[in-house]
Amino acid sequence: MGIPALQIQCAGHGLGNATRILAIIEELRALEPSPDRLRIEVATWGKALTWLGERHESLGFGLTPLEPFGPSPAGIPAWLRNCRKVAALADRIRPGAVLLDSDLHFAPLRRRGIPLLCLGQAHEVLRRARAFGLIPRGLAEWKSLLVFEALDAWIQRRIARKVFVPCAHPRLFHATPRLRPVPLIARQTFVMTPTTPAPRSAPVGMLLSGSGIESKRLTSWAESRGIRVIPSSLGADGRPAIDAFRAVIIQGGLSSISECIARKRPMIVVPIPGHFEQRVNAYEVELQGLGGYRCENLERDGDAQLDRLKVSSFLFELPDPEAEAELPRVEGARIVAEELFKCLKEYP
Repeated sequence: MGIPALQIQCAGHGLGNATRILAIIEELRALEPSPDRLRIEVATWGKALTWLGERHESLGFGLTPLEPFGPSPAGIPAWLRNCRKVAALADRIRPGAVLLDSDLHFAPLRRRGIPLLCLGQAHEVLRRARAFGLIPRGLAEWKSLLVFEALDAWIQRRIARKVFVPCAHPRLFHATPRLRPVPLIARQTFVMTPTTPAPRSAPVGMLLSGSGIESKRLTSWAESRGIRVIPSSLGADGRPAIDAFRAVIIQGGLSSISECIARKRPMIVVPIPGHFEQRVNAYEVELQGLGGYRCENLERDGDAQLDRLKVSSFLFELPDPEAEAELPRVEGARIVAEELFKCLKEYP
């Protein structure tokens, strides 16, 4: 019998998927440090490929580059070539399981009978949208809901042996044998590094999304108001860069929200226009007491929102045991890694 192997396929449009995949790989390596006893191979493309390529050697995992493609007829040839690549990878390493994070190259793997597990928040986005009474605004949000959330959830229910659903409040999610809610996912640096409250004199920073969408507009807005744009989530000292700020302006991706919660930093969430899931995320941050509030039109409302940051009752007062107890847990990566280990033992 060969080395136990795990194949991971990760959407590469931005860095949200890549950061949580890296968090899971960190936990897998904590359970089994040696690549000789657990082989991990990641197939992805775009910015995720570049970002993971800068980190794969230190954690001992391989990378298979795929071609960027879009959800349109023009993207079908690249998708087919990618399917052939992931099939060839599976034939070479013979994985005991495949973890799919918002990835659609599952057809050849399913035909081979490889256990498929999915990771994504689509089911939670749909649940929260119903709970908050939110409906899409305009064509772009309808496309976001139907193509990237409803369709993703439908596919996951039909192909996956288990679906890991990151949630701020897993207890509110109706778990089933197939749908497994897990806490939010953040990298070890954000979870394990002790947090310290920022001084009251600390500035407000802006952390942009890894996709680059809206970056120019938001950077221009921040610079015109003397707000520092945070170039990277980690500083030169290896600590989370947001630790230097009293509060952080972020876009509505779940990874950025999870990192702010892990570091106990208040946030203003500015959803990317047309991304329905980000508007749902922003509503949850505000309505469920996750340490921030939404600002859907930065040019119109931004100055008033930033003035609100001066209100001490909004900012976390640390250490505050009651506030700390109310914050969501962020050890989802460890739970997913443990489940993957069990799966690899069950299907060697």
